[in-house]
Amino acid sequence: MLRSFFRAWALAVVGLLVAVAWSEGQADSLRALTFIEVRTDSTTASAKILKKYAAALRVPAARVRVLQEVPRASRFVIVEAAENADELTRAQSDSQRLLEPLDEMLIAPADHRTHKDFGVDPSSAAKQNVREPSSSVYVLAHVDIGPPDRLGGEAALRQLADAARHAPGNLGFDIWQQTDRTNHFNVVSFWSDRASFDAFSASAPAREFRKTVARLIGSLYDDRIYHRVD
Repeated sequence: MLRSFFRAWALAVVGLLVAVAWSEGQADSLRALTFIEVRTDSTTASAKILKKYAAALRVPAARVRVLQEVPRASRFVIVEAAENADELTRAQSDSQRLLEPLDEMLIAPADHRTHKDFGVDPSSAAKQNVREPSSSVYVLAHVDIGPPDRLGGEAALRQLADAARHAPGNLGFDIWQQTDRTNHFNVVSFWSDRASFDAFSASAPAREFRKTVARLIGSLYDDRIYHRVD
């Protein structure tokens, strides 16, 4: 019998396939985030397992990153963006055994979320091969926009993306829309260093965005800073 972790992960992959097929205009692409939280005494071992798993998922036309939260080193996220969903999901299925040692290290089930593109950086393809500075950081922000003015919230997200992509130190800025909860968005950004991200966070466009969505979001504004471990 599969362990609980693998059963949950396998179900998530099935859900991913359904969600991808449902997404209009996105039938061949895949965007996914998997949040993983482990015991604090197993962070090094967990990172090794996830790095090995991510390496097995690197198929053509796919970007896979394993990120570790700063400063909460026991929290990881796998970021997946592929133009061929079938190819990547086959790689996921073939690589499940690599995750077996992680099962005893988890303190909560893996949180797997599938998305479709909402606001993608038009130059993101060129940035895929950018040399990553040792000081670089990734930032993921979950934005849950309530119904009173959803269109206004979506417009604010697009304006934020446009401003961020022209900000000093930005190396990538995408917005993904969750397929099963379309009022939930994840902002996935990549910066040359923490100072660049902090400077943009304090800029007029970023402050205006926070002001606009403050009355619309259904939960606390949640952005998390990560460094890449793979």
